Amino acid sequence: MLQRAAFAGLLVSICFGVSCATTTPPANTVLPSTSASYFVHQRDGASGVIIFVHGVFGGAEGTWRNDYTRAYWPELVAKDADFISNDVYVVSYFTPFIQHASSLEEIAQRVLQQLDDRGLLNYKRIYFITHSMGGLIVKRILNILDRPSRITDLRHVRAVLLISTPSQGAPIAALGKWLTMNPQLRDMIPADFNTFLQGLENDWLTMLRERDRAHENYPQVFCAYETQRTGRVRIVSRVYDATRCDNIAYPMDYNHVQIVKPRDVDSDPYPWAKARIREADKLIMVDSNMSGVVRGKDSP
Repeated sequence: MLQRAAFAGLLVSICFGVSCATTTPPANTVLPSTSASYFVHQRDGASGVIIFVHGVFGGAEGTWRNDYTRAYWPELVAKDADFISNDVYVVSYFTPFIQHASSLEEIAQRVLQQLDDRGLLNYKRIYFITHSMGGLIVKRILNILDRPSRITDLRHVRAVLLISTPSQGAPIAALGKWLTMNPQLRDMIPADFNTFLQGLENDWLTMLRERDRAHENYPQVFCAYETQRTGRVRIVSRVYDATRCDNIAYPMDYNHVQIVKPRDVDSDPYPWAKARIREADKLIMVDSNMSGVVRGKDSP
């Protein structure tokens, strides 16, 4: 009972730390009436889009806003001159602390349909910045796109940033599933006991192997993880963050909540994320079937 009480307290602190299920957009942003997801900024003729996807108990606003400087990561990107050719879009979905909600699979299917319906997959360059369970959602979306009829959409995805994503599950979720009707925690129990995560990871590895066999550049995948505890628990350590990435997983000295709340453009995770997007854009691979033809030259 004491363990459960302590765990409940931790979840409450996390919930408030990420503004639990917050869907209120920043000032001066027009929120579409059909969904809590929205464009932070749109430019005429933009050829790329940077898409933010929050995690469990998170939201389109609170997950990405720094508690001290009030800097809002999607807004920092929108104002960055180096990303002038990109729109910025924030995904939101229902992830309550106690109530029943959609499963991870249902969220992934719905978000993919929304991205399709709103033309987000028509951009020439797509970048996903994800936090926690948001990374699992995007992994599932890309696995769905890994089929002949959708392969063009998959290749439009230049980079996926998985930040503290529990690809191998999270021990805290195994306790949390007893305290909430939200099935999203059950979907994140450790992979040894979780056939959903096992299948997700197998499909992910297959998708990236097929990318390599086809001598394709994209999508590139970059991972980062937290080194600090949230309360008394490190929610997603390097062990549970483990998945196939195109970099050595990058450690950040933040807890699970702070890791996606940059103070400014000079503080992690902003410089790391920006560098990874630019790294993906600068990839040059000579097609073995077309000597001298290079791909991946578009700038951000």
